[in-house]
Amino acid sequence: MKIILLPILFFWEFPQNFLGIIVLAFEIAIGHVNKIEIKRGRLFIENKKIGISLGHFVFWFRVKYGARPDEIKFHEFGHAIQSLMFGPLYLFVIGVPSFCRAFFAILFFKIKNKKWNGYLHGYPENWAENLGRKYYKDA
Repeated sequence: MKIILLPILFFWEFPQNFLGIIVLAFEIAIGHVNKIEIKRGRLFIENKKIGISLGHFVFWFRVKYGARPDEIKFHEFGHAIQSLMFGPLYLFVIGVPSFCRAFFAILFFKIKNKKWNGYLHGYPENWAENLGRKYYKDA
């Protein structure tokens, strides 16, 4: 059954999978990939700097200070579940709002020189956080 389901899911999430392949190739080329594992039917790519979920490709990095080591992994897995739910609409329904919140958080830090505490309190980040914590239980 998995052999049949995997290609169907790959094409259901094709736009984000296509971007995931590109990002993975780039991350490998610049030497930022630390480790790749297959868990929960997804490729978990531990890298140096980015946290983004693109279909079957879950990019995450270890936060050094002030957070649990796998915090970003859980959160990005939550976005992977959202990708599974929305399929080809994911980049618009989840990706754009998520990108906007991340961009705002970066600007906030650059202007105020402190972390924006509201990042996980709004759509779609709070939902991704809840999904990731509920369904990723390997920690």
